[in-house]
Amino acid sequence: MADPIQPDDSTLRHYTATEVAAIFGCSPRWTLEQAHAKRIAHTIVAGRIRFRADHILAISKANDVDHRLA
Repeated sequence: MADPIQPDDSTLRHYTATEVAAIFGCSPRWTLEQAHAKRIAHTIVAGRIRFRADHILAISKANDVDHRLA
């Protein structure tokens, strides 16, 4: 039987808009606006917008530009 998920498991870590904004070098307001408009991946926890690591990776990849096509 597999071990149960532990509370410190990195897949359970949720980031705030302020933390995500710091990662991407944008404002928390922009991050929240994009989430409210459903333009970026996010989740709602206790009525608050939060981001998991997989959301942050999806946001990062969403606007990738292939330099070979330029």
